[in-house]
Amino acid sequence: MEDLEAEKKVEKIILIVPWFSLTNLTSKEEEKIASPWLETQINFTKVKPHAKQFTAIFSDNDYFVPYKENVALFKKLLNPQIITEHKKGHFSEDDGVIKLPMLLRIL
Repeated sequence: MEDLEAEKKVEKIILIVPWFSLTNLTSKEEEKIASPWLETQINFTKVKPHAKQFTAIFSDNDYFVPYKENVALFKKLLNPQIITEHKKGHFSEDDGVIKLPMLLRIL
């Protein structure tokens, strides 16, 4: 059964503001929420064969996700298509983002 799972492949994986590092966490609660994501190592050698294409969408003014650093790391590890949205913050309602029309276009 494990061999069958290893054979599965999807057409595209879309990552919205993926990150390896975060900045501006302001509370212990935010640190606690982020902790498992920061501490869990991803084996990209095993991940890459399971998708034909990767797309990573970033905002150039995200206050949690350092743009240049994270884009560079994702380029190195997954070689995704990079889409940069301008002045979308962390893609949250607090930042005025309630729809992502570009997401529909790339699907």
